[in-house]
Amino acid sequence: MSKVYSSILTICTGFLFLNIIFDKEWMIYTSLAIGTLSLLSKKIADLIVRGWYRVGSILGYVNSRILLSVIFFVVLTPIALLKRTLTGSGLDLKKEHLSYFKKRDHLFEKSDFEKPW
Repeated sequence: MSKVYSSILTICTGFLFLNIIFDKEWMIYTSLAIGTLSLLSKKIADLIVRGWYRVGSILGYVNSRILLSVIFFVVLTPIALLKRTLTGSGLDLKKEHLSYFKKRDHLFEKSDFEKPW
């Protein structure tokens, strides 16, 4: 079975499943129309599948933005505000030393570079 007809079968099955849930008669007719038109012409089946994939990509684009925004504002922002109020800023802005550079007197050998991790 080709990928196009597999997608058509999924679309028709989805409409039939939605009919069971929502009890809307037009979903049965939509499923029958899509299935019949797809069996009659391969070009129509390709158009239906391309349209279905386009609708899916648009929904994916919108849903990902909505879900990521909700997660950011509902989960991450309160955690960040709570951390900031309890512990203060994460930056160490107090200059206690002129430099934090540590001198290291080490003579590098070949074995230091063989397995760095």
